[in-house]
Amino acid sequence: MPSADDPKVRKREATYSPAQKAALILLSMDQRKAAEIVSAFSRSEAASIEAALLNLPEATTGSVRSAVEEFENGCNAALQFLGTASNIIEMLPKEDVALQTPEVPAVWPRIAQIESDALASYLTAQPKQFAAYVISRLPPEAAAGVMKLFDAELQSTLISLLMVMRPASVSVDRICEKVIESGLLTAAGSRPTNHGMVARILNQLDEPQADFALAQLTNRSPNDATAIKRLLFRFGHLAELSDAALAAVVDRLPVERLVLALHGASAALQEALLSKMAPRARRMAEAELRSGTPTPEVEVTAARAFIEAEVIRMAIEGNLILDDRTQR
Repeated sequence: MPSADDPKVRKREATYSPAQKAALILLSMDQRKAAEIVSAFSRSEAASIEAALLNLPEATTGSVRSAVEEFENGCNAALQFLGTASNIIEMLPKEDVALQTPEVPAVWPRIAQIESDALASYLTAQPKQFAAYVISRLPPEAAAGVMKLFDAELQSTLISLLMVMRPASVSVDRICEKVIESGLLTAAGSRPTNHGMVARILNQLDEPQADFALAQLTNRSPNDATAIKRLLFRFGHLAELSDAALAAVVDRLPVERLVLALHGASAALQEALLSKMAPRARRMAEAELRSGTPTPEVEVTAARAFIEAEVIRMAIEGNLILDDRTQR
């Protein structure tokens, strides 16, 4: 049996495009080093690598070795000594600058804030494997909001792909994130930081003041106004969250703040929140609420404001979707 080093075998395996060879090299590298390289790609390079990954034939040990050796030979041929060690030392910065892995932008929380119809439109035009990958990285409620906009055939295809999808390597994640950031996020003009900042400010205003400000913004920039409305949240809106979203909020918040905020709340809202607590925490909370100990109104107001701010923070981070609020 011919070995992987046999020239005839190599000839049969030499069917990879340059981008596919680059993908093979990335997939064979240490993940941190691959992530550093991917972060330096241009938009067109990232798109080319993405397409190569999605259409990469099954690789053998010989094909990977061939791609690596070809790259290594190219590097060796290009090596020239253009100066002395002293020349290089002179060019180094004098300060003690630590080398760090480039920080990858937080892409997924930003994607979760994009309108569902815009995200669905983008994914419909992408390869189905790539669309399934993006769906798999979204919070469940955001993924459901996008999936329901697809036709039945595409829904079925994506669900089938999700069922057999395996976790991607860090290098593949970085490549896909870069493609999404240069395409979807740029096209969507996503500005989640500004939206979150304005939402936090409006949430501190009286509701009539916030409504007036939003009305003015709607006249000037309806898309921004819609994005901000999705992030506005008052304490009473907790009753409108889905069970999963409410459980996530309760899990995030200190029990002491929750108990303070529940003083004077409706019985329905108290029960909704208490039902999501761990048994021991619930017993403590119920005992405190039944004690009848007077609680200063300023403390209750402060606790509710804290909860509102935390819910908005969770929404901005992509850990909570506020679109599907429904009255209980």
